[in-house]
Amino acid sequence: MTTLGLDEAAAAEYYLIAIISFIICRWICTALMKYIDPAIMMAVFAIGGIACSLGTIYLPTYQSVWCLVGISACMSLMFPTIYGIALKDLGEEVKVGAAGLIMAILGGAVITPIMGKFVDNGDLSNIVPSFTGAEAAVRSSFLVPVICFAVVLIYSLYFRTKKEA
Repeated sequence: MTTLGLDEAAAAEYYLIAIISFIICRWICTALMKYIDPAIMMAVFAIGGIACSLGTIYLPTYQSVWCLVGISACMSLMFPTIYGIALKDLGEEVKVGAAGLIMAILGGAVITPIMGKFVDNGDLSNIVPSFTGAEAAVRSSFLVPVICFAVVLIYSLYFRTKKEA
């Protein structure tokens, strides 16, 4: 199947690039956390995730595919950093906090169906005026990650502010 000039083999290559960029960014970010406040890094990556998600929605196909790959790179830092920040200074309650965070991964099982509802709603060209039909519906579904990255941004800024106080 070919969609928008991108066949399955090319799509698989972009997916592989996204996975590799996720891994490389995770390694780089882990090394940089020795020198840069993790909350600040998370805020920067959340802004990058918002920008990449919006690029996936509004840019022409070739650029939007690269933005989609960029989303993967931006997510590389998120969970381990949220986990570390949330568990810091919990003392004896760290086991309960860790268990709660692991159960919170359920969000990944909830977010995907919400994105699917956008796609199932059909023509959402009012959200993505440059595109119509199924393409507009798929592109508009990336408003959900925009909201998720915004929540991570707020969390990271709150943590940074709280730490300085």
